[in-house]
Amino acid sequence: MRKSFLPLCVLILMVALATACSKVNPPQPSPEQQKEWIRKDFITEKVTYYTRQNFRFVEKLAVSSQKDGYSVVLTFIPEVGSAPVKQDIYRSMAAYAFGINSFFPEIKGYEFNVLWDERTKQKAIHAVIDEAGVNSLSNRYHELMIDKNGGFEPSYRSLFSEATESEAAKKWAD
Repeated sequence: MRKSFLPLCVLILMVALATACSKVNPPQPSPEQQKEWIRKDFITEKVTYYTRQNFRFVEKLAVSSQKDGYSVVLTFIPEVGSAPVKQDIYRSMAAYAFGINSFFPEIKGYEFNVLWDERTKQKAIHAVIDEAGVNSLSNRYHELMIDKNGGFEPSYRSLFSEATESEAAKKWAD
């Protein structure tokens, strides 16, 4: 019985090896595709690190490819003291976008989803900086910093192309 089993095993191994060798290799990505994947991985890694440094309660972070660049989608729960202050939340999002854009001008859009209540994770604020907003972000952010240093109260919300607030968020202090 043992002698008949060995040739059968050898035959099965040979058939498996022949099958594996005969399969066509899948098409390899072009050098440009490989370069793009490496670039996206690098940007994603750095943005993820920067995000963790700026926001403690990150629920979701995604860096996705666009036609001519990338976009960042961030969902987080803000750190607040005894009561939320909208201007502080908008300031932190604006500073975050400005910081990333200083190193990665390839990022052409930002979308922020601010959640409230750690248990239910209700959406309180949805804010977007579109491509036109990103193009003017550096100048507009510096203008706000000049206003702040001049003793004026800057409106960080003005940096966003779109901002919608839930009924609860509308009641928060500015």
